[in-house]
Amino acid sequence: MKKATVRLRALLIAAPLLLGAAACQSGGADKTAEPKAEPVYSKPLPAQFSAALKATDEAGSARFTSSLVYTTGSGSRAVDTTTGSQDYARHTAQAERTLIVPRTLPAKDAAYLREEGDSRPRTYAVDHSDVLYKSRSGDWLRYRAGADTEFSEGAQEMFDRAGNAAPYGGTLAELVRYTIPRHQPQQLDSGVRRYREMVTARLALELLPPLMSADASGGFSPDEANIPLTAEFDAQGRLTKASADLAPFLKELHANHHLSAVKSLRAEYALTGFGEKVPYTIASGENVLAAQKELAAIESVKPGSCASEDTGMPSSSLVRPVSCTAPHDLQVFGQVHIEAHAKDTLSDDVGDSLAHDKCDRKFQAAPAAWTRDAHPRGTYTVSGAAGLSVTPGEGTSLDGDFSCYITTS
Repeated sequence: MKKATVRLRALLIAAPLLLGAAACQSGGADKTAEPKAEPVYSKPLPAQFSAALKATDEAGSARFTSSLVYTTGSGSRAVDTTTGSQDYARHTAQAERTLIVPRTLPAKDAAYLREEGDSRPRTYAVDHSDVLYKSRSGDWLRYRAGADTEFSEGAQEMFDRAGNAAPYGGTLAELVRYTIPRHQPQQLDSGVRRYREMVTARLALELLPPLMSADASGGFSPDEANIPLTAEFDAQGRLTKASADLAPFLKELHANHHLSAVKSLRAEYALTGFGEKVPYTIASGENVLAAQKELAAIESVKPGSCASEDTGMPSSSLVRPVSCTAPHDLQVFGQVHIEAHAKDTLSDDVGDSLAHDKCDRKFQAAPAAWTRDAHPRGTYTVSGAAGLSVTPGEGTSLDGDFSCYITTS
């Protein structure tokens, strides 16, 4: 019996401002930078977070650790951790992301987390608004800001790694940047101040991986301030630690049959080593390739052709076409277009079902050479998105393009 996996790409909610990028200059500060005497805590309370981030920038550089921690009712923990360093003056960063999924996590939950990235460490760099990824072959793919709209939309989850509050994005520093403190902080030893605030789900969703963010986005108002945020700043006013309780998102994830065993979800962020010299991101002589030239939308890959998903992104919206005799992650056996119309309403499930049916027929008719390497055997993936349009008095129409392919690893 043939089985199919439907993997839908996450909807793009908002794109950050894409600035023109300067030439790559990804080194650390040459001298230890001392923080300026910025009177962060003498500012009015609502202005203290923005003043604190300015003081953090003026430190020159820092090392960081950013984590998402998934804890089950039995205490098992899956941890998605990014560690690295960032140079605030040059607006550059380098980081390594690692996903650790324990064997004790239920198989379905483990598979869902691995949709967002495998357990192999992944290396990234940020150069202003450009983001680079080091592939398994050792070359770097540069996602250049200002690329054409179609490519930028497909690569949005990569561009999100270029931050606004700090060189490396997608961390709690971004949440702090957009939060206005309303409660007086707790004063701790050594001049440390601890703030506790509530932030909106809309902001906190950006801490989750793209596919998970889409699955968790329903069930509450995005402007509801229901996410607890804790932030700590040192005596100089520099951000040193932050955490957020993302458990409110689990209700919607559980309703969508995801991470059912996970009972706690937290984001954590820590900064250390202010002003220390940070290493150059890309060594002299390393090969840097333009991602826009190397990658293609999966919908454009011809049936029978192969591609690598080693792009730095968890989704397969963009892939790297390769020869089927070279190492590859997928082989396309069909591209399908679906259309539907109803006088009342249509749901996304209708589009998924139509795409699945068409891909199943393609799978049955495909040459054996296009499907025999499927892993697990006899399975395939359907990837794509359908758009809905409603015309008053005429009904609802649905159409979209989907790719049908096997995964080989």
